[in-house]
Amino acid sequence: MYRVLIVEDDPQVASIHSLYLAQAGFDVVGIAGDMKTALELLSQYQVHLILLDIYLPGGSGLQLLRKIRTEEQQIEVIMVSAAKDGAQIREAFRLGCLDYIMKPFTYDRLQDGLEKFQIRYQILNKETLSQKEVDLLAERQHESHVPLCLPKGIDRQTLKLVCAAVLNVKAPFGVHEVGEEIQLSRVSAKKYLDFLCDQKLLQQTYVYGNKGRPANLYQLAAASQLQEMVERLDHM
Repeated sequence: MYRVLIVEDDPQVASIHSLYLAQAGFDVVGIAGDMKTALELLSQYQVHLILLDIYLPGGSGLQLLRKIRTEEQQIEVIMVSAAKDGAQIREAFRLGCLDYIMKPFTYDRLQDGLEKFQIRYQILNKETLSQKEVDLLAERQHESHVPLCLPKGIDRQTLKLVCAAVLNVKAPFGVHEVGEEIQLSRVSAKKYLDFLCDQKLLQQTYVYGNKGRPANLYQLAAASQLQEMVERLDHM
């Protein structure tokens, strides 16, 4: 059974987490409401997974995650936090958190994170891996990195409209089709489509005609992850 430590300073939220995890078949070894208690419990128990908030009395979840990585402890971490600051989220992923779930969230979303953990744990604890298993790990890692903060020039509401249009149009599609769908200029539409390509949610393809340069078209590369992005944008 997977052993889990919950690090959450809101007792009610921590209790709900604990009940859900127990129902899902996980063994909750403890609940820590602050940094000091979390460190004490980690010294007492060998855990497989931590549900970790960022904002904690006596320190931060990022400090705890950094300490775990410095000590090379083989513990997976799912961040569960209301923090929306881009720098903090980037640091959490840089330190190797498996997933980042924003409060408020649905328990279906938490279940997704737990499934990612189980798949990763089972694969990485095998003596030898197949290429298919390594590819699966890479795909799951990418899913966890759907950006929760947006770069300058990318508007949240416009991105939602572009994602919705992309999910509705037939692939492959061009910039003009998306632009016409949501009344966006070709230049702006291309900027958003290229951003989605950078995130590996779309991919570019080219169609060669009889004359002129090849047409630059787009097609879905990860429909489920694109839909996940839309859902996350709703909570930003």
